[in-house]
Amino acid sequence: MGYDPVSDRILRARFKGQPFNVSVIQVYAPSADSSEEDLESFYTQLQECIDKIPSQDIRLILGDWNA
Repeated sequence: MGYDPVSDRILRARFKGQPFNVSVIQVYAPSADSSEEDLESFYTQLQECIDKIPSQDIRLILGDWNA
């Protein structure tokens, strides 16, 4: 149904499904060595991306979390 490259670290894609559509968020999180500002920016963008997903969609959030 579409995709949205939110940033160089976050991509959102939406797929038509039955009975529910599927929204997938793929992430490449900054490493723990990154600055506090980079981490805060990443998680703020991620939360905004999650908030834009329609409530009836199935949500999948996956990727490299650099724990």
